[in-house]
Amino acid sequence: MLILFRYNSSSDWEGIGVDGTHWFWQKGSSNWGDLNSTKTTFDASDINQKHHIKLEYRGKQIKVYQDGEVIIDQTVDAFSDTMSGQIGMRVWGEPTETHGCALKFDNIKTSDIFFSSFD
Repeated sequence: MLILFRYNSSSDWEGIGVDGTHWFWQKGSSNWGDLNSTKTTFDASDINQKHHIKLEYRGKQIKVYQDGEVIIDQTVDAFSDTMSGQIGMRVWGEPTETHGCALKFDNIKTSDIFFSSFD
C-alpha cells in the first residue's frame, strides 16, 4: 500500500507506504528509502487484521499513528517543504497472491493541520 500526497503527475509526487511489515518513503518512481517504525503493522499470518492508521505530513516531517500509538516520527530530507498536490492510494496484488498488500479502506478522512509543530 502506498499513500500518495503532493501528487502532481506520474513523476512528481511524494508518499509513504508499507509492504508487508516494512514502511518506506517514496518521491516519484525512483527515489525511496526506509522509515523507522517502532511496531509491525501487518502480520501475514492474520489476513483479517484491522488497524486504524493516521498519517500527518508537515513539510518534510512524517508522523504515523497505528491504533492511536505513534509508530513513525521521522524527517525525510528528500521531501519538499513547500510542494502541494493531490492525495491518493495505491495497492498492488490480489488477496490470493503473496504480495500482502490487498487492503480494504473505509472511513477515510482528510483535514488541514492548524498548528505549526508536532505535539
